[in-house]
Amino acid sequence: MIERTLQGQLTTNHSGAVCWEVYAATYDLIGPVAEYLRTVHGFAAPSPPVDGLDSVVATIGRPGLKLSVGWDIWSGFYVFGSGAAADALVRQLAADLEPRLAEPEFQACLQEW
Repeated sequence: MIERTLQGQLTTNHSGAVCWEVYAATYDLIGPVAEYLRTVHGFAAPSPPVDGLDSVVATIGRPGLKLSVGWDIWSGFYVFGSGAAADALVRQLAADLEPRLAEPEFQACLQEW
């Protein structure tokens, strides 16, 4: 059996925004990432997720900044916003959480293929 772990990558999405993607994660990763954004960066609780046929997305914000936190069948889990402040925060989020993806709280969100 192949041992897998979560690994993220910074990309640029179709609108040019910096996006942190964790392909092998389930939509459940929205919870721990939203909690991190809330406790560390002062964001409000996320909006109720919109659950589509092949995607789940929530919006999380604080004054002057909103991020989309979601999952779809093409990208897996993702976080992105709009503008320079959002791009900087997504980079910081990736730097802070990438080393933590092996922790049980995050590994519980690993896709079971």
